[in-house]
Amino acid sequence: MTDIRIYDFEFNLLCIMSNVVSSQWHILYNGIGTYEGHFRLNDYISNIILSNKYIVLTQGDNQAICTGKIVSNELTVCGRTVNWILTKRIRPPFKTKEIFGDKYTDPETILFYCLQKGFTQPPQTDENGNELSDTIDETRKISNFILPDPIGAQQLTSHFWRITAHSIADLVNDLCEKLDRGHEVLFDINTHCWKFNFIYPKTNNILISKESKTAYDLSYTEDLLSFSDNGWYTEYDSESEYEQNTWHLLKNGNTSGIYSWDSILDASGKSEAEDALFKKKFTQTIEAKLRNLSFRKDYNLGDIIPVYAKFGNFEKMDKYKITGVNIKITPTDSYEEPILTPYNNS
Repeated sequence: MTDIRIYDFEFNLLCIMSNVVSSQWHILYNGIGTYEGHFRLNDYISNIILSNKYIVLTQGDNQAICTGKIVSNELTVCGRTVNWILTKRIRPPFKTKEIFGDKYTDPETILFYCLQKGFTQPPQTDENGNELSDTIDETRKISNFILPDPIGAQQLTSHFWRITAHSIADLVNDLCEKLDRGHEVLFDINTHCWKFNFIYPKTNNILISKESKTAYDLSYTEDLLSFSDNGWYTEYDSESEYEQNTWHLLKNGNTSGIYSWDSILDASGKSEAEDALFKKKFTQTIEAKLRNLSFRKDYNLGDIIPVYAKFGNFEKMDKYKITGVNIKITPTDSYEEPILTPYNNS
């Protein structure tokens, strides 16, 4: 089993844990994953982990920030993948029209703006907490938080607004959806930097199926529970005498009659509502444990692969995107289980 290495936030190696009972990773293409590790009690290692508040665990190329610890007859460490750090900076309400002008901008430009304001160029604030334009708060600036070079993206067809405050993580997820990209934050031990990276979809011709002996324990899931194609949301009416919020209906699709389903959107304003309604999808996923294929060697997050699944008389052959992977590692039972969602851009 691959050892667990523990680092502090300054990239100092604190210890190497070889007495691992089990490790379970849930890693996502465009979201925050989880980690749970179980370890036999060791006075030296337990003292290091319990004495340090800010630590990063690595196992091979997998990385997580520790978010919780439990000690009883064994040591349990819980964590989130490193992009969880994006939840720890907030972007107040903003309107792209006021920042970039009347011309519609693109989601990549907005995403870089949010990351810069959150991590690399956070503005100073006055005594009332209001942001001061064209300033940088050196006490909040993270000089070793590195952004990639922009490559450009297609312009949006409307302005992007956020009427309420959001974490940088929420904004990154929404904007990456518009870009058809995933993302990660890499705890780069070699350069001592926190690196934000995009994950780009790419074609991978490995066939996932029981018949090709690349997979076993296939399962297919459909979820209609949260699906809707219409959503109600509130919007602040600046012209109202009483400054009230008003209700609006947002439609997506051309369903009618009994098939036209509504939902209440957790959003303020049309821009937020459009993103919230986009997530009210009918979801189809396939999970499969893999044989003779290794994550980051034979396949990666964002890969678009052919998948064949057969359950009785039902069979499905289509292209799927790898949107997550579950990894379990123990001395006796280890497997990788990618999460596959239909790729609609094929």
